[in-house]
Formats: sequence, structure tokens, C-alpha cells
Amino acid sequence: MSDLLAKLDARTLKAGGLIKQREKDIFVARIRVAAGNIDADKMIKAAELAKKYGRGFCHFTFQQSIEIPWVKLEDFDSFRRDLDAAGLSLANCGPKVRAITACSGCTINPYGVVDAAGLAAKADERFFGVETPHKFKIAYAGCPIGCPNPQGNDLGFHGMVEPELHADLCNGCSLCVTLCNSRGNGALKMSEETQLPERDLEKCIYCGECIVGCPTEAWVAKRVGHAVYVGGKHGRFPRWADRVADFVSDEETFELIERVVQWYREHGKRGERIGYTIDRLGLEKFRREVCGDRFTTAHTWNARGDRPVLESEVARE
Repeated sequence: MSDLLAKLDARTLKAGGLIKQREKDIFVARIRVAAGNIDADKMIKAAELAKKYGRGFCHFTFQQSIEIPWVKLEDFDSFRRDLDAAGLSLANCGPKVRAITACSGCTINPYGVVDAAGLAAKADERFFGVETPHKFKIAYAGCPIGCPNPQGNDLGFHGMVEPELHADLCNGCSLCVTLCNSRGNGALKMSEETQLPERDLEKCIYCGECIVGCPTEAWVAKRVGHAVYVGGKHGRFPRWADRVADFVSDEETFELIERVVQWYREHGKRGERIGYTIDRLGLEKFRREVCGDRFTTAHTWNARGDRPVLESEVARE
């Protein structure tokens, strides 16, 4: 064991991805996996490390990292050398941007409308390990189903799509209307005059269910982008994120990460998650200073972000 490791305390080791277990001088080694994707050969190397330094056991975290438990403190130097040789690196804990999570997105999932995994990998290269007042978790989801839980992360994105009907391809089967009523927000109905589906712009939540389900491919994507959520967290006192922008482009997601992290670094107190910073200073201040007039939402979303508040309802209030 090196003199350096002998001087490190458990908090420092945890920040670098080595987490103390209950047993004396035994640690969990957390391996960084960006966007939930890892090369198969590297997966094999991780398994070999688990056999050599642990007890032949790996754990997949909710943050999509790989953990190897039961690594001895005395083996850290050797473990790190083998880890580097395998092309792997440790993840992190503590007040930093964590490894960015994602689903498979449009490259694999038929519901995906954006390349969640590809974007998350690029974002991870740029922002992983940036220091923040508290932990900062980022998630990319390919569609509004939101499997990586963008609403429960400090900053989350999910794909959204504005549909457009090519009337000449529509056979009037009304399947899209049925799907929209059961899985969407009831934005579609069949026109008695044309026998074609009509979309209520106030009700459409841009989920793309009509596009995925259309048997004749009459519904197509007119516009694709990302919905943006800020301030979500789990834990003892969970907080649902605020939806602050819609139809943000791929490149603009990186810009927003930078803007949000910078705002958090300037205004957040040590040990305070960004959601509580927003609660303390006000959502409008955050919107004004981070989003401005450029990043806005397509609807006035309610507190949980699950149904849009229609303009007609706002007018009645």
C-alpha cells in the first residue's frame, strides 16, 4: 500500500469512487459507465477484476455504474493499475456532476425520438466530475416515457416530437385516436367531415404515440427536441423536478447543462441540492437567469408536469 493511500480518509476515497463497506479496510470500487453503455470486452475485464480483487460479484447501480464490492485497502495500488490497463476508470461520489445516465434512445427503442445514449456520452465527457455544491445528477431519456427518470434528477431531458399528418397516406383507421386517448392526452379525434384524425394543439403533449402506432406511416415527425426538467431528487425528502423548457435541440442540451451548473455553483449553498436552491430563491429567478426568453415550454405544465394546463383553463381562472 502506498504512503498516499495510507493518508487518505474515507470521505476522500468515496469522492474518488472507493466507498467504505462495513468491514474494516474493505471498499466498494465504483466503475464509471457513461450513459449505461459499456464495451463487452470491458465488461469482461470488470468481471475479471471482481474475481481477482473482490468475491467474484458485481453490482449494477441505479446510476448505471458497475460496483465491485470487497476490495481490500491494501490492494488499491494494484487494483488501480489493472483498472487503467483494462481501459476502465472509477466513478465518483460527493459534490460533483455524477456519471450521466440514459436509456437506449432512438438507436434501439422504437419509441425513442432522440439519441439519448449518444448525447449522454458526449455530455459525460464534458461535465463529469465538475464540482458543485452537492451531488448533481443528469439523465437523458429518449421519449416522454422517461425510463431514466428525468423528473427525478437534478437536471433531466426527455425527447419530444411534434406530429404532422400526411393525409394522402391515412386510411382513416382511427388507431392513432385510440392510442392518444389511452396513452396520450386525448388530443386526437376523427373529423366527421374528412374522416381523418384532427389534432387539438392545446392538448397535444408531443409524445409521438400517433407516429409509432400509425400502420400506414401517415403521421411523421415535424419537429423533434427535448423537454427539460430541473431540481428533481429522490431520498428521504424527494422533490419532483420543475419543467422549464420544451423542444430544446441536441446542442442546446449541452449549453443548458453548462448554464444550470454555473447558476447552481453561484447560488447554491454547500450541501444544498439545486431543487432546494430553486425553492429558496424562486423558480422565476431561475427561469429569468438561466432560461430567459429563449428557452420556454410549449404548455403551462402543472406542478407535477404530468398534464398540461390548457390555455382555456388558464383563462377561466
